[in-house]
Parts: sequence; structure tokens; C-alpha cells
Amino acid sequence: MGADDFALQVRTMLGNLDRVLKRFGVGRGQMVETTVPVRNPRGNFDTAARLHAECFGGHRPTSTVMGVSDPALPDRLVETGALVRLDVKP
Repeated sequence: MGADDFALQVRTMLGNLDRVLKRFGVGRGQMVETTVPVRNPRGNFDTAARLHAECFGGHRPTSTVMGVSDPALPDRLVETGALVRLDVKP
């Protein structure tokens, strides 16, 4: 999906993250940290940061963007990991 479309992959990734959160009855407001491995971070950082900010609005979890050269899936340009606190109310 979107092999050369970084923005599409980020939007899809964030949508998938929402589905996982919903499955466990958790909201974005309980997310305290994201880790975002990105292929070509210099070229894709601004897009990743903009879409991340759009996704979270006024809530700002800690975020680490890191460059990767060879992700497990060859067409993947971005991945994510998230840390959620269940004791934080959204």
C-alpha cells in the first residue's frame, strides 16, 4: 500500500494505531510516547511531524523519530510504536 507515498503510509499507520487503541478501550489522550522509525528521515521528517501533530492535536505525547535504512518489509517507509498509560484518563 502506497509503496512510494510516505504521507499515505503515515496516515494509514495512524489509522491502524487508532484501531488498536479502540480495541483495548484506550484513547489517544492516554498515549504518552510514540517511536517512529522512518526511512529517509531528512526527506520525510517534516511530513511525519506535521501528520503526527494533526493526529494528536493539542495532546503532545513524547515522540522520537529515528532513521532506518532497511525495514523488515521492503516497501515500508514508516512504522510506529506507542506507549499508553492506562492510569491516565483521556
